[in-house]
Amino acid sequence: MNRYYPGWGLALLRAVLGIIFLAHGWDKLFGPDGVAGFAGGLAVLGFPAPGVLAWGVALVEFLGGLLLLVGWLTRWVAAVLFLEMLVATFVVHVPHGFFVYAPEGEQGYEYNLLILAGLVCVILAGSGKLALDDWLVRRASG
Repeated sequence: MNRYYPGWGLALLRAVLGIIFLAHGWDKLFGPDGVAGFAGGLAVLGFPAPGVLAWGVALVEFLGGLLLLVGWLTRWVAAVLFLEMLVATFVVHVPHGFFVYAPEGEQGYEYNLLILAGLVCVILAGSGKLALDDWLVRRASG
């Protein structure tokens, strides 16, 4: 009898990552500052076309989180979210050091590192159980 459940572990990881990105995307879209507030932050950081970029990031996080949660196109979505998080990590968080709660009140990159590692696991291992990807593969092969 197999006492290891890698498919279920991946499902939990995928679902939690999905919830995190869905929540962050929701906040950027519908939170108190909305997309305009996020665009203002991107402008301060020197990103080009901050309004367009803000909408893109907000939609990628919201829809990407939703797709991770249901497990559809999981590896592709995780790869896109990985790239987005990589940029955020290096541009925003690395300058503040490792720890999330740095003395000056800024957020370091330890949380981002964990999210990036989780996304790499999903990219490499797939969606796991309770995923549309898994269901569609089983349906097509059987």
